[in-house]
Order: sequence, then structure tokens, then C-alpha cells
Amino acid sequence: MIMEKILEKMAKGYDVKATQEDIQLNLDALYEEVGSAEKLAQNVDDFFGWDMETFSERILYPEALRAKLIEKMSTSDRAVKQSRVAAEKVLKEVEKGDKTFEELAKEYSDDPGSAQDGGDLGFFPRGVMVTEFEDAVFSLEPGQISDLVQTDFGFHIIKLVNRMVPEEGAENEEGIEVEEEVEAKHILIAFKGYDDYLSEYREKARIYKFVALDEK
Repeated sequence: MIMEKILEKMAKGYDVKATQEDIQLNLDALYEEVGSAEKLAQNVDDFFGWDMETFSERILYPEALRAKLIEKMSTSDRAVKQSRVAAEKVLKEVEKGDKTFEELAKEYSDDPGSAQDGGDLGFFPRGVMVTEFEDAVFSLEPGQISDLVQTDFGFHIIKLVNRMVPEEGAENEEGIEVEEEVEAKHILIAFKGYDDYLSEYREKARIYKFVALDEK
């Protein structure tokens, strides 16, 4: 019940609502998974001891609300603003130069695939990265570091390490024309997501609970 209250408070703060249609979509998916409405009702009764109305209120509604929150938070002004502030602080550290780009990537980057390698992305041609990232990295000179670059993932700070420009008409062993490639590193400050906010709300709820008990 505590988690449901936290979820509802978060939803209210973001003006998010789960409709009956949202709940029905989840229900239809379960019907298809188990084979029939009757089988699902039996499983719910066996496992929870609930009727379907209670199952809808306790499980399906919170899950539909959670999905709406995740969608909303990924693009909310608050998420973008908080990530931008964090990214600007990291960019200042990069520009300050007390630590290397690689050290800062290990410390701050939210990209699990490259952070521990100092943000290393290796070599790649055009058409691999999202457009905003690609436009930024191919505009840099080796050794140059970008300003903040916003994509759907968050804010990137990009360092161009090397650029390989093939001779005109050069082909690889398969006879395919060799494309220009760049070697880059980056620091990603991802948009703050549902799990992060949920942790905050859990902590606030825990503090409130102790304060309320202490006041009694």
C-alpha cells in the first residue's frame, strides 16, 4: 500500500493518469499469455486469493500508471533541466583540466557500455550514432571537446580522438567503398528516470513516516 501511495503522489505531481483503456490493454495481454479470462481469474485466485477487481486495483492499475510515468519522465522539462545542470558541472570540470577526460568519464558517465573504458566508443562511420551526436562528433577536430550535445538519451560531452579519412575511391577487401570514420570518447549525463525519482519518493516517505511517529 505504501508503494501505491508513492506512485499516486508521483503521478499527481506529473499530472499523469492511467485510464481504463490502459488497464484493459494490460489485461488483454495477460489473457493472451495465459490462454483465457477464466484461466487468468483462476490463477489470480490461486496465487493472491483475490477476485479480478482487486487484482486490477492492486496490480494492473499501478503498472499502467508506472508505464505512463516512465513515458512522461523521459521527456519532462524537470528531467531535462536537472540533467543539464549536472552536465554543465561536469563540462566545467572537463574544461578545468584537473582530471583527464577519461577519469571524468569513469566518474560521471551514465553510459554503462563505455564509462569504465574512459568513455571510449572506438571508431565508427556515419549512420551509427543518433543524428545529434553524429553531427557534433563529425564537426570536431582531433583533440577537440564539444559543448553539451542533447539527444534522447541525455546530454553528451564528446571528445574527438582521431579521424580516418580514406583516399578517394578506396575500397576494402570486399570491394565496398571505405567511409570516413572517427574515434571518439564521451561522457553521458542521462535524463533522470522513473527509478531515480521513485527512490527519492521512497526516501521522503520513509522520513515522513519517522517524523510522524516521532510527533505522536
